[in-house]
Amino acid sequence: MELCLNHAAEVDRMRQRLIAVLGHDLRNPLQSISMAAALLSSSDTRTTELRQHISASSSRMERLVSQILDMSRLQSGIGLTVNPVDTDVSQLVQQIVCETDVAYPGLVIEIAIDPQVRAVVDPDRYAQVAANLLSNARHHGLPGRPVLVTLTRQGDEVCLSVLNETSGLSEAQLANLFEPFKRESADNQRNRNGLGIGLYISQAIAQAHQGRIDVDCRDDVITFCLRLPVRQAETGSSS
Repeated sequence: MELCLNHAAEVDRMRQRLIAVLGHDLRNPLQSISMAAALLSSSDTRTTELRQHISASSSRMERLVSQILDMSRLQSGIGLTVNPVDTDVSQLVQQIVCETDVAYPGLVIEIAIDPQVRAVVDPDRYAQVAANLLSNARHHGLPGRPVLVTLTRQGDEVCLSVLNETSGLSEAQLANLFEPFKRESADNQRNRNGLGIGLYISQAIAQAHQGRIDVDCRDDVITFCLRLPVRQAETGSSS
């Protein structure tokens, strides 16, 4: 009984913190969109720059809301829904890398993507995990150091790896990487607008595909590897 009460209290604290963080983090992009829209309507100059600003702020809000909804489903025990279809994973990963290049031109991404890798996955969810892993590498990797993205088929699995250099992680930090609201995420100055739940949600997406995300850290290099079966045990919608 006491264990159940403690768990309920912890879930409630997480929910309250989630709502507080959401309110804080959505305020800034909303203000940016309002300001940019006002300037856009009153001036023909800087039009392209303002449109890019609006687009970036809108995308950030969309990611935050999506993460909140995913987190809510996971915490309530509903789980995440995936709709696997035959997907050109090579092309999908290339697309996510290109989008990341555009969003963060200072980030150096090196790729080794096998061509024509296909799998039965939910393309939107797969793209979400790939983007989360790249975002994690950007925020927590050593500044100025490249991120390596590889995609291969290994037997009956498709393996997407994201590797970056790091200042080193303790065993405790490694053990908590997939826990939500990690202190290192909250304290990261390069990720001030993050919720610290990207890896948590990514692992849940992998598990919904009957897969997993492995992590390996040695010699100050950390590698996240998304491993999904080429074909699902049961195709179609699942949660």
